[in-house]
Amino acid sequence: MAVQVTTGSVEFQQNTYPQLGEEEFFHQPKNLASNFKRRNYANIQIDVFLGSKTADYRLVDLIVKDCSVENVLTVSGWSKVKERETAVEPSTKLQNLILIYDSASRIDLEIVKRVFERRWNSRAQVMIFVEVLGDKTLLQILGYFWSRDLLNVVLSVLGIGESYTYNPFLPGSSPGSRGAVAKLRVGDPLFPDKLTDLHNHSIPVSVFFHFPKAVLWNFTRLKNGADIEVQRALSRKLNFTADLKTTNIYGISHVVRLPDGEHVGMMGDVLVNRSDIVFNAQNMESTRGRHLETTYPTLQTGSCVLVPKAKMMPMIVRMVRPFSKAVWTAEAGVVVMLLVCLTLAGEENKLIKVLRLLLHYAFAKIPRRLSTRVFCISCVVWAYVMACMYQVNFMKELIIPRYYRSIETLEDLDESGLPLLVGGGIVQVLNNSEVPVFRSLAKRTIEFLKMNDCIQQLIEYSNVSCGVDEYVGVLLSKVRRNRHGALAIHKAKERLSLHWDVYVAKEGFPYLEKFNLHIQSLVEAGLYRKWLQDVLTETRMGEEEARSAVLILKHYEGVFILLFLGLALSTAVFILEVIAARMTLRKIPITFRRIRGAN
Repeated sequence: MAVQVTTGSVEFQQNTYPQLGEEEFFHQPKNLASNFKRRNYANIQIDVFLGSKTADYRLVDLIVKDCSVENVLTVSGWSKVKERETAVEPSTKLQNLILIYDSASRIDLEIVKRVFERRWNSRAQVMIFVEVLGDKTLLQILGYFWSRDLLNVVLSVLGIGESYTYNPFLPGSSPGSRGAVAKLRVGDPLFPDKLTDLHNHSIPVSVFFHFPKAVLWNFTRLKNGADIEVQRALSRKLNFTADLKTTNIYGISHVVRLPDGEHVGMMGDVLVNRSDIVFNAQNMESTRGRHLETTYPTLQTGSCVLVPKAKMMPMIVRMVRPFSKAVWTAEAGVVVMLLVCLTLAGEENKLIKVLRLLLHYAFAKIPRRLSTRVFCISCVVWAYVMACMYQVNFMKELIIPRYYRSIETLEDLDESGLPLLVGGGIVQVLNNSEVPVFRSLAKRTIEFLKMNDCIQQLIEYSNVSCGVDEYVGVLLSKVRRNRHGALAIHKAKERLSLHWDVYVAKEGFPYLEKFNLHIQSLVEAGLYRKWLQDVLTETRMGEEEARSAVLILKHYEGVFILLFLGLALSTAVFILEVIAARMTLRKIPITFRRIRGAN
């Protein structure tokens, strides 16, 4: 039997098969031929060789897709599919598929999927020709294809010359059931768009708390965020119900164990069939090589590095920071000059008078000599200007304390020697990079999926660095504090990687093309960025941080240290004075004088 496929039509040439008996095998309904018009039909001649009597069924499967590179495809009808060479590109996905059986009872999609292997596409448009229905009903046959995620299916029963389609979303004949079979009439489209209205069909959806793109109330109810708004927009547009799957932990710490023992992140819900799609932005690189589908990208974002916050400078150090070394040297020179001048003038308590000048900008007494008055006035003006400048800068040091040098670049991180813990997909980026610092960091990079544990270890012990989404990094660096109440996380300025965010769906997700169309429209309209910015504005992280800038003991530790040192020094001097006084009293001779009138 030979099947001639020409542009815009399908013609079945009748043939005879001696081994099967002299009989007319197939005929083509005229109304179907007039409606089967698809692009990319490029005059393909497909020869179908039916097996001998040992073949358990007559299978004819042919593909029509991008036929400019496909000339001849030969498929046998043996029950056990054998290895064969074809002129088909392995990377080409099926777009159109025709299956021909003598009886509907012999339909087995698993055989067909093994024939096409990685080229199999459940979103392909499928036409099925059967001679008779056998012991199965139309609803059973078409429902079988939908159970394998095949939505665009037309069944043509050649024995009666009728063709049927199936909509799995329409209410069924019995209460609570879904799925309705419709007979195609002349002029009806073969593959109508069935996804315009899903009639509240339930789709298992996973959403996890992942600020600021997905925020949940108590980890159970959707609140806001760009990813959540996208899910809501799709739900309203296509009229489906989201069967929410989530957990009571943050998305960056959600780990799923696969049957082979591998541990993955949020995408694991799809891999273990807990849900059909995960509405949390995922790094596109992390999905490579897995049996998953990805949606239209929503945002190009980066992965940042969270490192220990640099230690605050001690106040003793900050007290001398307002002036440079040259200024302190010049001021020390002026003080020495003043001490020499006071010594030459025969003044007492010279050090006290110099301190009074520096702190109160005044002398206790100014002589009448004009030259001396000019000298004193010059010193007072100098002391006043220096004190004002010092006080202004010193106040800034108290309110906004200085820190030692922070880790800002990847080179700084490499020099620090801290191990880098990252999520999925980042290790491959570092290993495949030609940048020397990336290759160096890759040697100390560990794939660690429970990022919340990494962040906790970073806060408590400051001995690791964590690679997270940059929006998550901004939040954590502004709110996470250590047990002393101080901010403990710093976000490095240089990005670790730049990637596209996508949603992850199961392989063969039947709604993918429709989802992509609407996601693309939301992204191009700027709504995704708006929803993202709304959450960031609502949290007002910057304002909260400014209001929380309360002066604590850490800011004033230097003053108290100086006070305690002065008290300790004065106490020591006091003790020495007491000891010296007693020793002096012992050296004074004690004499007694007789008082007049005494007996």
